Amino acid sequence: IAISKHIEESIKSSFPKVSGKIKIIHRGVDLDLFNPSKINPARIIAQSKHLNLKDNVPVVIMAARPAMWKGYQVLIKALSKVKHDFQCVFIGAGDGNQKFQNILINKIIKLKLETKIKLIQSTRDIQAAMILGDLIVMPSLTPEPFGRIVLEAQALGKIPIAFDHGGASETIIDGKTGFLAEPLNVKSLSEKISFALSLKPQKREKMGEFAKKFVSKNYSHDRMCNLTLSLYKQCIAEYMMKN
Repeated sequence: IAISKHIEESIKSSFPKVSGKIKIIHRGVDLDLFNPSKINPARIIAQSKHLNLKDNVPVVIMAARPAMWKGYQVLIKALSKVKHDFQCVFIGAGDGNQKFQNILINKIIKLKLETKIKLIQSTRDIQAAMILGDLIVMPSLTPEPFGRIVLEAQALGKIPIAFDHGGASETIIDGKTGFLAEPLNVKSLSEKISFALSLKPQKREKMGEFAKKFVSKNYSHDRMCNLTLSLYKQCIAEYMMKN
């Protein structure tokens, strides 16, 4: 089982003899857990305090573990070129060691973004945290095998932005369910963020609704489980026939 076309290609290049035995079953999102209507106001208020958000300023969220390959520095550079008003929170970056945090803080200060970007520790309620975001950015430097946060953002009706490589190339329809930037291109990433921030609320909401339907149809947790069980049954049946 390959969790994406990207992983299928990786398997084929490493193990060419099994290329005919690969089945793509994308990872799925728990649509019950990532359902905006089931996230009560108390949870959202608690997360707003955790993230220390300002009122009436668009929110850009990056939620990732504290690893440089996740693209923290490239996002800081991209945000330095954005002219629109915004506030950005790096959820999870606050869990990193002091050296990791200092590198990011120094970069933020150098680009005069200290009033716009902050490092936050991870949260136990990522659903309520993400619902507060206008844009969810996944700027991974190396291709993500899948990158489920993109789908989680779409399930919540949010606009994801990622580089056009790895799993994101499959899970974002550029301009319809989110935006894809040219891989590792700071200018391209900045332009996509700027464009997304410039969208009128009605357009953003329309994209969000389309994204929710897209995820529900193609990437639900139930669909993943059903396809997996179906494949297991098929394998067992083939084995029984041979023996």
